[in-house]
Amino acid sequence: MITSSLHIALTYLHAVIVGRLKVYSNEEKEIRMEGAVYLDDDSPFTKYAKEHSPNYNEYILLLLAIAPHIQPNFFNQIIAEHLPEGGDFPEFGGVKGTNHRGILPTGEMAQFILAGDDIEKRLDVQRLLSSEHWFAQKRILWLEPVREGEPVMSGRLILDPEIVEQLTL
Repeated sequence: MITSSLHIALTYLHAVIVGRLKVYSNEEKEIRMEGAVYLDDDSPFTKYAKEHSPNYNEYILLLLAIAPHIQPNFFNQIIAEHLPEGGDFPEFGGVKGTNHRGILPTGEMAQFILAGDDIEKRLDVQRLLSSEHWFAQKRILWLEPVREGEPVMSGRLILDPEIVEQLTL
């Protein structure tokens, strides 16, 4: 049951990211998805989503942060599908971890997926990841601090380990 709920949520996230990539490459004019999609069951993930009632952007941020904990190659697979010859794609964001060999989500990745190149929407995403947002205040999700001089949004999305455990076990 837990697996089904998270599988549906990650399938939805995959579709949202592919939608953004299609808009980016001018294959589509807009992403045609809204609202949080999850299996309405009694899994920890569904209970958490119902309890906190995240809006669309908050829901996508949670999914971005949990994805590598469940499917280590999640973002690598999507990039491979859309850049089969390889290459650098800085607009997508993401970083390699010290121990993790896949792509880890960053604030830049969240901005790309949720806002594309719309400056106002990118700033809205930055506000969601600020210390004023309930994610940070409840110590659920935050941006990893970056080295001096690095863009703030290049920090990794950090999901509290207890929340990871709560959503997956």
